[in-house]
This record gives sequence, structure tokens and C-alpha cells, in this order.
Amino acid sequence: MYDHVNRFIGSEDPKIISSFDSILGGPNWKDRLDRSLPLGLAAEMLFKENLQKAGRFKYVLSTRIDKATANRPHFALAYGTRSSAGLKAFRQVEFEALRAHEKQRLEAKHANRQAKTGQGSLFLAGELPETGSIDDVVNENREAARRWIVDYLSRRGSVRFSELCENVLLTHMLRETNVKDICVELAAKGVVVASWRNETPRKQKPNDDHLITLVASKPVSP
Repeated sequence: MYDHVNRFIGSEDPKIISSFDSILGGPNWKDRLDRSLPLGLAAEMLFKENLQKAGRFKYVLSTRIDKATANRPHFALAYGTRSSAGLKAFRQVEFEALRAHEKQRLEAKHANRQAKTGQGSLFLAGELPETGSIDDVVNENREAARRWIVDYLSRRGSVRFSELCENVLLTHMLRETNVKDICVELAAKGVVVASWRNETPRKQKPNDDHLITLVASKPVSP
């Protein structure tokens, strides 16, 4: 809960400090905060680290949920899993949940505006123009992931799509289908080898066992 954390995380009151012990890894948790990050985000990262240790999870991710009528975080949902299937499921559910939450926020802002002005809108609540939408977030993450994949392959050589996908999903707000599309785009530009097209019948996108490799004769560029 970001408001609660941001309000009390910087306190010097021993009782307040100790109230965070159970979720931030015990006493002296302040010494383990990443001071290069805002306090709320630093607390979230430390919470995820301790959740991973406590649950012996292979992957721990989180997603931010903004307030209904304000562009600031309300709370973060953290998720731990021991399987790649769970990782893929989280990113899919995250996208669907944020899409639904985005619509609810637009409707809440519409209702709030109407209550303040006493006037309706040219748009129905479900048709309001989207600014900073989940689609924008996905597009930004796709661009970042595309560059990351080229760099990763230049250092690692050939990797199976399953390994590549897991690493992308860990660090980017994307779904498995997005990672497949990025690989197809890179293959179309001659950056990676379209190994999935060598099968009969020809596959349109890679699956877990396909090797993803940079084209040696092409410059390493996204």
C-alpha cells in the first residue's frame, strides 16, 4: 500500500520501524533498502526479495495499480511462482487486469469530471480517449525488449526461445505473445535466424524449443 509505506517508511519511531520487520526481512531492514530508488519503490523491491526467499520462489514479480482518479500508485501486487508457466500466466493476467483497471479509471475520471462541472462528455465513459494507456506501456516495453534481446544474443549466442522468453518476461511488462512477435520482427529485418520457418509445415512464430540466433552476416542492431 503505497500511501501507507510512503508515509511511514522514513520514520525514526522504533515502533513504526519494527512494524515493517515481518515483511521487509526482519530488523535492520533500513540498511538493506536501495537508496538509489524512491523509498516506496525501494521498499517494494526489498519486499519482493524477502518474499522470494521465504517462499523459495524462482520468480517474483510485481505490478503497480494506480489510484482510480489520480496518476499515482495506490498499491502493488506481488506474485511468486516456481515455474515458467506461472511466469507466463502472471504476465497474461497482469495485462488483462490492467486493461480492465484502465477502463475503470477512465470511467471514474469521467464521473468525477461530470460531478464537478455538471456537464457530460462528448464521449461515453467506455469511449474516452486513452492517454498513457496500457497499450503505450506495452509498446515502450516492446522497444526496450527488442534492444535487450539483440544485446542478450550478442553475449550468449544461440538460446532456446523458452529461455529468452523467461528472461524478457522477468524484466519487461510483456506477454509471451509479445516476445514471439518481437522475434518474428527481428527475423523479418534479418537480425535473427527464423529457425521456426524450417519446419514442415512452416511455423509462423517460434515455440519453446526453437533456437534464437543472431544472423552472423548482419550488423548487431535492432
